[in-house]
Amino acid sequence: MAESRSRRGFKNVAYGLLGQAVVLGLSLLVPRLFILHFGSEVNGLLSVVTQVFAYFALLEAGLSTSIMTALYRPIVDNDRRGIGAILSAAQHYFRRVALAYLVCTIGFAVMYSTLNTSGISPSTVFWVIILQGAAGAVNYLYQAAFRQFMTADGKAYVLSNVSLASAVVLNAARLIAIYLGYSVVVVQWVALATALLQVPFYMLYLRRGYPWLVLNGTPDYGALRQRSWILGHQISSMIFNFSDIVIVSWVCGLAVASVYSVYRLVMSGVNSLVATLNNSLIFIVGQKYHESVEECRRLFDAYNMVYVTLVVALMNVCSFLLIPFVRIYTEGADVNYVVKYLPVLLCGAQVLSSARTVASNLITVAGRFRETIWRTIAETSINLFVSIVCVQIVGVYGVVIGTLAALAYRTNDMMIYSNRKILGRPALSGYGALVVGAALYVVGAVLSLKCAVRIESLAVLVGVGIAACAVTLLVGIAVVAVFCRAEVAYVIPYVRRAVRRTA
Repeated sequence: MAESRSRRGFKNVAYGLLGQAVVLGLSLLVPRLFILHFGSEVNGLLSVVTQVFAYFALLEAGLSTSIMTALYRPIVDNDRRGIGAILSAAQHYFRRVALAYLVCTIGFAVMYSTLNTSGISPSTVFWVIILQGAAGAVNYLYQAAFRQFMTADGKAYVLSNVSLASAVVLNAARLIAIYLGYSVVVVQWVALATALLQVPFYMLYLRRGYPWLVLNGTPDYGALRQRSWILGHQISSMIFNFSDIVIVSWVCGLAVASVYSVYRLVMSGVNSLVATLNNSLIFIVGQKYHESVEECRRLFDAYNMVYVTLVVALMNVCSFLLIPFVRIYTEGADVNYVVKYLPVLLCGAQVLSSARTVASNLITVAGRFRETIWRTIAETSINLFVSIVCVQIVGVYGVVIGTLAALAYRTNDMMIYSNRKILGRPALSGYGALVVGAALYVVGAVLSLKCAVRIESLAVLVGVGIAACAVTLLVGIAVVAVFCRAEVAYVIPYVRRAVRRTA
């Protein structure tokens, strides 16, 4: 079982990072092509529609997380009937979500196309929204429940490969449609077709990989009873993540908001890579927690060390190269996009966020959503209060200071709660990797501020970035090998087995 998990974890990380790297590149390329061929109004429409559908995702009311949390125990026990009962309940709920999603889509399409005052025709606005909403409904009807099951079973690499293939096909088809002169509505049809093509693949994979899986049994609705508490966490998290740009635009103006949004665009892409690493390995924490608390303690410390070391190395490189990238990306813009200390602060916030990721995973797999809801509300409240106060004093830096203050509270809170309430040990256990990681980041941040470089092309920037990642990662590994010997000793056999079996 250990070898199987380590191998799946290794494949999850490798394929997941490859997929996210490709998607990140496409996310920077495709909007530029939309602007050049369809104009800024169409690109703005797609941005608004994408943001609205991000809020529509709340219709699932924490269902995905509750499904994955509920599945860990029956997977560990090899309880196939229990797995089928949970997925039957999940399918029932997702059908209702898909129906509500379609109703909201139609309502949004009618309202927005009617009230639209841009130069885009109402029919174009209507069909762009309808087609994007239809793609989301397909996901809820035919894929969502099975994707959670495959993630809990350690098969996230399959999802990554499908997502990568879909992204390549989708964007290749988009580019062909654009260069052949088709309208944006046709491009949206391509997106829907790509979503539909994934359905038979998932059905075939499940039939061959899990022939025992039966979804017509008695649904276990009780297993998903945490949905409402998870929804509270998700709403709080959404406010936390999207309040910064609103506060900046409100206090500092739209020009400063545009500057901040460019930095956040890059950080969002980097964060997706970081999230891929976490999502690739969370199934190991979930399954181990339901097998042995003692073993879970050792895994918690080792996983925390690996995750923090990798993220700190990546953030040190980002803090060093973000300004050169922004200079290249915004060349010719009508305002100055260079804000000296913003990269260091944003990357520091990402380090703090990553420091609490493994503890957050443990709270999730243990199902402690009701017990911790007030803590996430406190985090969001701190972020809003400090951001609003500080942005009046130091401008755009203020919102990042608010984020740092909230993360400092919540990171410590999660570490203390997970150690005391879940792992049953002293509250300050497992802090070693966090202290080492924080020290490495501070040193790297100071060096990045004192050794600023000017890079004139993206090709050179990519080359410097790869070299810098290699150096910072080697330094990080050397440091943790000295200060976190027990955790390193725990990880080495898993890495050896994963590499040997994957080769």
